[in-house]
This record gives sequence, structure tokens and C-alpha cells, in this order.
Amino acid sequence: MGQTSSHMKKNRTEYRKSERSVYFSWRAERLNLFDEQYTLFAKAGMPESGTRDPATLLLAECIDVDEGETVLNLNCGSGLVGAVGALLSVHGQVILTDVNMVAVEAARRTLEANAIENATVVCSNGVSHLEKLQPVDVVAIRLPKGKRPTLQLLWDGFHALRPGGRLYLAGANGEGIKSYLRQMETLFGNGQLVTYRQGCRVGVAYKPQERGPTPAAFSAQWLDHAHFHRFDVTVDNKTFTICSLPGIFSWDRLDAGSRLLINAMQIKPGDRVLELGCGVGIVGVVASERAVSGA
Repeated sequence: MGQTSSHMKKNRTEYRKSERSVYFSWRAERLNLFDEQYTLFAKAGMPESGTRDPATLLLAECIDVDEGETVLNLNCGSGLVGAVGALLSVHGQVILTDVNMVAVEAARRTLEANAIENATVVCSNGVSHLEKLQPVDVVAIRLPKGKRPTLQLLWDGFHALRPGGRLYLAGANGEGIKSYLRQMETLFGNGQLVTYRQGCRVGVAYKPQERGPTPAAFSAQWLDHAHFHRFDVTVDNKTFTICSLPGIFSWDRLDAGSRLLINAMQIKPGDRVLELGCGVGIVGVVASERAVSGA
């Protein structure tokens, strides 16, 4: 019985080490696309299945970029679409953005592995951290999770384009791509399906020469990156103002899990606290208050 227990503990320890190794390791995969071979990077923590997301693959196949054109790739993931755009553009500039820092690093590694020098990656919510962005010729968006983040990227892409420029949007049917393609068509005043495969679709729309009325779905204040949603929460008999944006977990309220964590925290004066997965930051703010006052 003792040997069995020891053997089980050893196996459990080795399994945990293996799991940690997988979590912290980067995975490089090779992909052939139009007679070109790409090396893509991914690791745990990336959305859309890392390097083998069918919607991303379909978008990479469909994006049409002429030599010298400027491309903006929003929600870039592993960087495949941006890499394809950079090779098609040749001497044009390609900008990739993503809010997921793991994806940003993956895209950087992908560009480096494929010796692509005419592309840059920025950790940014859409175009929020792109200073002095000049009008681009092409925007490519892999559908993010959630209605509000999707509307944000469509709005950003629309305004980033030059008149006559085109926006490609790709996603899976199960993610609601059909309805978001309709939203794209409403914003641009035009739109068409490029192709579909394996339950995924890619659509394209062209920016009109003159902008029409703003559709109701795109009239929210938070589409302006300078505007943050604000709300108050009371903790420890103190009121804190939270600044947030759609796309952040529980972006418009204090969720029950965070409140439970705050109530359970035992922070002494002078303690140093590291908050992981901070969201809107309320847990860290309360921890800071307690570390100073001991409340």
C-alpha cells in the first residue's frame, strides 16, 4: 500500500511538472499557404486555438492586398494574417494589434521567424495605442469574443480606412459571425460574403467616399477610446470609482467572485500584494488600502 501511494505521488508530481512545462512553453508550428511556408507561434493562454483557428486560416486565404498597401490587422492572434499581408504588400507597412499580451508576443515571434521586417505588433485595444495612425488601405479583423468588443473593432477599422479601403471580417457561425457581418454592412453601407468553410465565414466591406448617418449600434460613448465607463462600488465603508471598458470581465459592475475574494483577503499593514488577472483593478486597490491602513 505504501509503495502504491508513493508511486501515485511520484506520478502526480511528474504530471504537474509536465503541465507547467506545457503552460510556459512556446509551440512553433509550420503551415503551408499558397506555396508559402509560415512558422507560427502559440502557447497556453491564447484565444482561438492558437495557430490552428479555422476562421483565421480562412481570413489569411481571403485577404487581398496589393503591393505597397498599408494593412491594419486587429485581434491579430498568432500573427498569421499580418504575416500574409506583409508578404503580399512587399514594401507596404503592416500593423498588428491585440489586447492579449500572449498573442502580441506570439505575433512578434511569428514575424521574426518568417523574417518579416515590414510589420510591427502593438499591444492595443483596437487602435487605442496607435499614435498618429495614417489612413490604411486594408483592415483585417478576426472576430473577438463579445458584442461590444466586436463593435469597437468594426468602428476602429472603419475610421482607420481611407475612402475606398476595404475591411475583412472573419469568424465562426457559432460565434455569431452572420449577425456581425450584418452590423458591418450597416456601418459601411455595403458588404458581401467572400467565402465560407468549416462553419466559418469571411465578409468584406468598402469604406464609402462620404460617411452616412451613424447606425444606432455604433452610437455608444465608449467607442471613443478616450471615454471610460465609470461606476462606483462600496467596500470597507469606502466608495471607489471604477473606470472600465467593454471586453474586460464584469466591465460594468463588481462581480460576486471579486467581492467574495475581497471579503476573504487578509492583508496586514506593510504587506506586498501581487494581483494576477486584475480586470478593472478593484481587488488590487482594496488590497493597497488595507496594506496601508490595515483596515
